[in-house]
Amino acid sequence: MTDFPTTSDLRTLKLTEDEWHALMHMGELEPVRAHMDMLVLAGLAVRTSIHPPAWDLTEEGHAACNAIDLILDWGDFAFKAPESPSEPSDTVFLDGEPIERSEAVEQISERPKPIGIGSLVRHQHHGEGLVTDHFMWDGDWGGFKIKLLKPSQTGATTSISEISDRADAFSLVS
Repeated sequence: MTDFPTTSDLRTLKLTEDEWHALMHMGELEPVRAHMDMLVLAGLAVRTSIHPPAWDLTEEGHAACNAIDLILDWGDFAFKAPESPSEPSDTVFLDGEPIERSEAVEQISERPKPIGIGSLVRHQHHGEGLVTDHFMWDGDWGGFKIKLLKPSQTGATTSISEISDRADAFSLVS
């Protein structure tokens, strides 16, 4: 910035009207920390004390105060931060892909409920049981250990009451 900043020089600082107001009234009003931080980053103020927090104008800050004293149209001069939308967007991301909100709600409601410990499941060969543990079956698949509701016959004289298998061998009952 030059010794006598122009309106264009000051506009490039992209300070909001509230931040310019904080600069003009430094020492008169209780400063807002975020505004003061922006003034420090712009080189218009310097922090002189941490406890209690205090700031002072730099030479550039004094020159800027004198220059903005002549600003009449603040709406055109001050930076306007983009406003956050008041209504939620109709586009959301599902599994990393943009999708309409209504379609996402439908897809999520259609998804099967996840199987977890305590879920009642049906094994493809040995009947129904409760999930008591989950683990990694191999590098690609998880697995479940279930306690069968009634023993399953595996041979003429043998039966099992627990089974561990890959996750795709089970389906959720409830």
